[in-house]
This record gives sequence, structure tokens and C-alpha cells, in this order.
Amino acid sequence: MAQSDDAHRTSLHYRSHLPMGIRLITALLVVSALSPLYWWGVQAGIPSYVALPVVTVVTVLISNILLTQKVVLTGDGGLTITSLGRRTVVDVRRIYEIRVSAAARGGFGFARVRWDGGGLRMWQAMTYLPDPRRRHRNPASGSVSEDFRDLVHRLYLINPAITVRGIRPPAWALSPALHNPPTPPYAAPPTT
Repeated sequence: MAQSDDAHRTSLHYRSHLPMGIRLITALLVVSALSPLYWWGVQAGIPSYVALPVVTVVTVLISNILLTQKVVLTGDGGLTITSLGRRTVVDVRRIYEIRVSAAARGGFGFARVRWDGGGLRMWQAMTYLPDPRRRHRNPASGSVSEDFRDLVHRLYLINPAITVRGIRPPAWALSPALHNPPTPPYAAPPTT
């Protein structure tokens, strides 16, 4: 048991949620899929004050809890992303690009992480979990959270060859208290 506790201390755990725009679209799709069941339930005699909260709870569970990603950055430079039963493990030293488009910064898209031989979409509304045994913490409200920027900067510190586009460094990396803060090749977001 102590060995697994040490593993938790050397790893950074994050919970990633759908970006706000995608989350709203998902909620609308779930509500529209459940509306015929709601109508049939009300027609069958179930009071609407019972049926409406059921639809609301199911919508919140699907869009905010079921559709999340678990992201773990291990002390030895491994990045593990788990979502919807799919587990992807990649060595951070193989990653060559992390990109967030303008649509993703607005909450209607995903970050793209690419490495030699593959890539995936990462959800950038992310929260750091100081205690990984506690599975839930309030989700980040923005589309590109400070915790996501923190993770990307930590990935860059492990692998300085990563090209980072559309993501500002976290506030702690730009602190004047640091004597020589690392300056990754962050590409400025395009102005529109």
C-alpha cells in the first residue's frame, strides 16, 4: 500500500472535462434524446415534477461525469490519458506538438497532442487533483484552464522540443520571482 501512495506523490493527476461549448451541445443532444421518454412518462401518469429532475440529472451525469478524461503525468515522463474506456500511454519525450485552435480556445474544440506514430484530442477544461483518491473537483469553467496550461508547460519542461501553439504559459512560469524562467516556443494565438 505504501508503494502505491509513493506513486501518487510522484505523479500529477488531472481530471479533464469537455470544453464548455461542446458540453452544452452534448447536453442539448441528451435532452433531445430523452424528451420522447419524458413525454411518454408524463402521458403514462408520471408527474412532470418527477420526470423533469430525472432528465436533468441524467443530462448532468452524462455531460459532466461520464464524459471526462483522467490524465496522469508520472515522475518518469509518462503521460496516461483515459476516457470512455480507452487508455493511451505515451512517453512525453515522443510528443512533438500540442496545439489549441481558435475554436478550441472559444470552447468549441479540443487540444491536439501529436507524437511520433500517433496523436489524440485532449480536453483542455482541466482541474488538478491534489488527492487522486478524490475523484471529483469542481470542473474548470473556461475553455483553456490554468491547470491545462500548467500541464502543457510541465510537458515542455520534460521535452523542450515540443512546439506549443495557441496556449499561453501558466502564471507561475511568467512570475518575475523566477530568475531565468523557461521560455518555450509558444506561438502567439492568431488575432481575429
